[in-house]
Amino acid sequence: MLFGLATVKNAFDNAADGKHYLNHDDLEVFFIELFGQRPSQRLLTQICDAFDVRSADTPVGVSLPKIIGFLKDELSCNLDSQEGPRDEEYLALFQALDSRGSNFITLKDLVGKANCRVLRGCLRFAFRLFDSDGDGRVSYRDFIEGIQAGRTAQSFGL
Repeated sequence: MLFGLATVKNAFDNAADGKHYLNHDDLEVFFIELFGQRPSQRLLTQICDAFDVRSADTPVGVSLPKIIGFLKDELSCNLDSQEGPRDEEYLALFQALDSRGSNFITLKDLVGKANCRVLRGCLRFAFRLFDSDGDGRVSYRDFIEGIQAGRTAQSFGL
């Protein structure tokens, strides 16, 4: 996954709402904030079976260290103290989007990989932002510059 420990801690804090653990309902909020979707019932059950926080000898929730371990071990999330993806992760993402191996991403590549009609307008908008020279192709350099520009805008709260 493309997030770091700070992102996980922030999602945990938001979902826990002042507690030092996540209960069953908090876990859904945590996963929605972190992954953008609800976890499966099987995954929730698996985490709930591993609750490590107890109250009156009854398991009530899962702590941050336990959820970090779960994300690393069970979901194979690459969690680093460095916030955000590393260069090789950017390259792997670019190569996955470059379905023809042409060292360029086209709008057709992007829309084809997303395979979602609802997002096509958003994808066209994002593609135009990344295609800085307007040639209809995004090179790896354009791709990295677009990501860096997005991270800069995000750091300014835009």
